[in-house]
Amino acid sequence: MVPMYRNHVVAVVVPAYNEEQHIGLVLGGLPEYVDAAYVVDDASTDGTVAIVQDWQPRDPRVCLLQHPANLGVGAAIATGYACALADGADIAAVFAGDNQMDPLELPRLLDPIIDGQADYTKGDRTSGRSNLKGMSHCGAFATGSCAGSRASPWAI
Repeated sequence: MVPMYRNHVVAVVVPAYNEEQHIGLVLGGLPEYVDAAYVVDDASTDGTVAIVQDWQPRDPRVCLLQHPANLGVGAAIATGYACALADGADIAAVFAGDNQMDPLELPRLLDPIIDGQADYTKGDRTSGRSNLKGMSHCGAFATGSCAGSRASPWAI
């Protein structure tokens, strides 16, 4: 991979389970400077896989990884991180397959890592009231700062 963001190879991990309504929007919104996108399908039963497969010829950055059984979002993220590391990514960010991450915010997560100010950064998609539209009140409060985009540099 050729580094496209401030001389760093950036990968995006997209855990996905039954996201046929949203996964195309996630892939269509990937910033041009993202070097690779690892969609980890966690044994979806809808059309998620078909949509990702349809994207692959149009965007060679998209890589589809499939779990044979539903292992959960943590396992999907770990699978994506492992592939990103194996392929040479310097930094990996997680964008959920439900399209609730704003790709325009990605530099705010990447820059502190690249500048040596942080080893790990985390976004919060529930901070602003406008971001809560369509989310249940219980879900918004239960997830709090646990939801959002995450970026991690690889430990050397």
